[in-house]
Amino acid sequence: MPEYVKRNTLAIVTCALLIFLSVTARMWFAQSELWYDEILSVILSERIVHPLGVFTQIHHDNSHYFNTIFLRFLGYDSSYIAYHSLSLLFGALLQIVASIYAFRRSTTEGVIFTVMTTCSFFLFLYGWQARGYAPMLFFGLLSYYFLSEYLAHPRLLLAIGYGLSACIALLWHLTFLHFLLGFFLWSAFVLRRNCERKDMVIHLLHCFLLPILLLLVLYVTDIRVMEIGGGEKKSLDLILQSILTASIGFPREGTAASMLLSFIVLCAIIAAVERRMHASQDDALLFILMLFVVPIISLICLQPSFVYPRYFLPNLFFLIVLYARTATDMYGKGGHYKVASVAFVALYCVGNVATIASYAPLVSGGHVPTLSYIAEHSNDSAIFVGSTSDVHNSSILYFYSKRLAQDFRYVSREEAVANPPRWYLQDKSAFAIVQTPQLAANGVMYCLDSSLPQKGHRWALYARCDAKSQAS
Repeated sequence: MPEYVKRNTLAIVTCALLIFLSVTARMWFAQSELWYDEILSVILSERIVHPLGVFTQIHHDNSHYFNTIFLRFLGYDSSYIAYHSLSLLFGALLQIVASIYAFRRSTTEGVIFTVMTTCSFFLFLYGWQARGYAPMLFFGLLSYYFLSEYLAHPRLLLAIGYGLSACIALLWHLTFLHFLLGFFLWSAFVLRRNCERKDMVIHLLHCFLLPILLLLVLYVTDIRVMEIGGGEKKSLDLILQSILTASIGFPREGTAASMLLSFIVLCAIIAAVERRMHASQDDALLFILMLFVVPIISLICLQPSFVYPRYFLPNLFFLIVLYARTATDMYGKGGHYKVASVAFVALYCVGNVATIASYAPLVSGGHVPTLSYIAEHSNDSAIFVGSTSDVHNSSILYFYSKRLAQDFRYVSREEAVANPPRWYLQDKSAFAIVQTPQLAANGVMYCLDSSLPQKGHRWALYARCDAKSQAS
């Protein structure tokens, strides 16, 4: 048994309990219905007739290669927790391995890092959703371990370990490219300082040849013709506000308060990186690359039409590492630094846990209660439904028509002009209470059906006012 385990049994047991509680909470959330992106991944998986088809037959950014193969295997009739099982597994492994790595540095960092990762809204959310993020982060962390060990003590076996774990991470989710670019630049700087140029090139080839070859294959077979899914367009400053404020547990954007909070967080990050320069220049360089250089290069090169905070999960993971190491350093100084460290970690946890708790109504809500209600109050075998969002809701109805064995037929807004459907769905936030009693769509009036509870449901349900009058 390692000496640090014997010395810190109480701290380790406490952190193990925190991880257990976090995983248990995720399992509870994993009983909820699938979200739109998860549903779209299941539908896309229909296109593949053999495993290699995931590279040649889909060409959509919502298809995460290994995850899509898994969803194809499950089909439409599996339990919700089965869809979420791989993310639950790798989300738990990520926390365990990351905590062990932090404990190897120091007990204080192990405790603080475990507390912050178990409370992190981002790691919690993508630690159970049926997507490729959690496995990507786990194998990304594994690749970081192999690479850092290789840079300290170059051995071919470590280079192979890095190459294989990097390839696996890339096949789980393409956002691993942020890790890959950051690790390549970091390795090049470290090696150039410690060895001759020729040796540097050889070392880089040992580590990065395999993942770069895989990336080239993926580019030729899929990425160059990939369809990028749509979404709500937001300006870059709003995205940055969302990322920075959410990273400390208070997701806000578009207000003076969020701008001020974002600025404070950004200044704190810069100060923390500067302080890391005094502790380890190699560590500081990695933080600079992952938190500033790589995201900027990504945005300039890809110029994506839609940007979401989840695109930067690899960078956000390193941001949590930076928070934990900074809090650890402050705690070790004692006095008012120690108080500030405890206060920051406590505030971080309160904000993140409150954000996680706000999603709890989704576990008992969702799409099925609304669709079941529609089916119960419809006499026709085919049920025609329209909505405010053709792209999202046509896919959702297709998925649940297969799961519920009910013939739901989506009527697009263009088709509804000539044949307005009886039922109409209005997309809404899972946390909002819809108070509009009537709305006009497709040239007719629709009345809100207030018999359905609002909280936790993804839609507000409306029926044609004339149809309701006839029914009554």
